[in-house]
Amino acid sequence: MLSVLCQSEARRKKLVDSYDFQRFLNDYRSLTAWVSSMQALVSSDELAKDASGAESLLERHQEHRTEIDARAATFNAFESFGGQLLVKQHFASAEIEDKLQSLKKDRESVER
Repeated sequence: MLSVLCQSEARRKKLVDSYDFQRFLNDYRSLTAWVSSMQALVSSDELAKDASGAESLLERHQEHRTEIDARAATFNAFESFGGQLLVKQHFASAEIEDKLQSLKKDRESVER
């Protein structure tokens, strides 16, 4: 009977770990898609030809900056969750670490 309970607990732990990993991957995909869309918006080579064009570009830049700043808490929560998984020595720690580093690099490129 004790063996069955031990196996059941081990299975439950593995399911929780798998759920956490899937949640992490879902958040990663969502944030990566957002970063890609922001990179497309902010990497425009458009230059203003006059004062009103410059004001328009500045306004658009401020809108993008506001959106980037609004996402900071989401990125911080993602990094915190990934860190918790790493501390718990999650079975996918290597992949989690890679994705954390990749997203950090992509986020930094958008914020420049």
